[in-house]
Amino acid sequence: MKNDFDKALQIRLEDRMDSLNYYSWYFNHLKINDEIEKQISKEKPFMSFLMKFMNLPMNIYRFFKHNIMLFEFYMCAKEVEYLKMKLGLIKKRIEK
Repeated sequence: MKNDFDKALQIRLEDRMDSLNYYSWYFNHLKINDEIEKQISKEKPFMSFLMKFMNLPMNIYRFFKHNIMLFEFYMCAKEVEYLKMKLGLIKKRIEK
């Protein structure tokens, strides 16, 4: 029974680590897009403004989506920290 719980924690930890990698990839992708947008807005400020205005509803959606994903990233990071601590405590109990 105890071994099943340990295995479940280990599987969940691996899953959350994969999720953290995905979130890291997503945020790096956003950073690259933001840098490109800044360069384009410097070159063509009017077109940039026009596109931002025309896409305002989508930009608002993206803003909220980004904040939700940021919250999920922090939750996932905290869960990984907790699972590592829990697995460390279990391993210490097994060694005793």
